[in-house]
Amino acid sequence: MNNNNGAYYAIKGFLYQFDKTLIEILQNQDKTIGIEKRQDIDIQNYVIQVKHKETQNYLPSKIKKAVIQLLELFKKDKTQKFCLYCFFKDKSPSIHKFDLTELDNVLGDKKEDYISYLKEEFISSFEISFSNNFEEQFEILIDLIKLFRF
Repeated sequence: MNNNNGAYYAIKGFLYQFDKTLIEILQNQDKTIGIEKRQDIDIQNYVIQVKHKETQNYLPSKIKKAVIQLLELFKKDKTQKFCLYCFFKDKSPSIHKFDLTELDNVLGDKKEDYISYLKEEFISSFEISFSNNFEEQFEILIDLIKLFRF
């Protein structure tokens, strides 16, 4: 690959989001699912933003923009749960919950834009799902499709 990798990674990120959306549809057949509404995937009171960073290691700054978008949605509707579903090459699949210090670290120079009690409420409704890589997620989708009876 050369310096024109941006399009390749953008398309792969779109496909990663598409596969995650299909997984959610198959796993939540009894629920209303929105695509590209408030965020990438909305499942009733659960909002998911998807990020695929296959060439990058995790750093708090890499998720700042996404976390701020979810925090802004939380300010408008505190009944929702929020998830940042993401892949970074140095993270194993796991669910991670922030504490206030960690959230402030992610927010960086924007941490003072949000009052403490709002941030504390947000972290109780927010999680990061470090996910499988592109190929592993695709295999999960294929396995779900095989189980689904049309």
